[in-house]
Amino acid sequence: MFPEIIDGFGWQLYVIAAFLIALGAAIQGGIGIGFGMFAAPFLALVEPRLVPGTVLMLGFFVAALIMLRERHHVDMKGLGWSLGGRLAGTVVAGATVALVHESVFGVLFALMILMGIGLSIIGWRLLPTRPNLIGAGILSGYMGTITSAGAPPMALVYQHRSGPTIRATMGAFLAVGAIFSVIALALAGRFGLMDLVFSVLLVPPMLFGTWVSRYGMSFVDRGRARTFVLALTAVAAMVLLVRSLIQL
Repeated sequence: MFPEIIDGFGWQLYVIAAFLIALGAAIQGGIGIGFGMFAAPFLALVEPRLVPGTVLMLGFFVAALIMLRERHHVDMKGLGWSLGGRLAGTVVAGATVALVHESVFGVLFALMILMGIGLSIIGWRLLPTRPNLIGAGILSGYMGTITSAGAPPMALVYQHRSGPTIRATMGAFLAVGAIFSVIALALAGRFGLMDLVFSVLLVPPMLFGTWVSRYGMSFVDRGRARTFVLALTAVAAMVLLVRSLIQL
């Protein structure tokens, strides 16, 4: 059974995927977001089977580990309201995934990634009020389920908080949100044994990237890596968009 599932997933592809997973985990471990936003577009290009299911599973582990590392800084009140929105957005996304045809899924994926990048670049200042948290949670739930990169809306709400609060709260939000999204995908028939197998295979580089991130937190907290990460992600999303449009 397993040989059929991982057919075509050779060691060269594994090395590339492992590198992207490790780097994405290191980025998120440093700034609180970035795993799905960075890794998902590139993985969709090199091995579409890894998106969104496997990336969501690995994203859950990355976020949970980061949350546990800085658990005393979690904004519990804000987390509760945002998770309520995340659940609502996930339900809507689950219905969308079930209805969307494979030929246009790549286009939606790329457009939503670019939208997330645009929101991050604009730096729209939002305070973590109840309406903003619920709204950001809804959008994050939808984006996260469809593209496996749902952090940008929530990151905008928390972007002016301290580094530890951002990392811990985003970690808790993304970990629980990933569970919501995986369940929605499973109910829609878009998550199965293949996603679990790939997730297990890529756990080691994910753990390595998360471990390395603790040494770069002070560096990335000053924002030096933000432009580079957003630029690479935008290029990958645009390449995916063009490729998907050609295949329509």
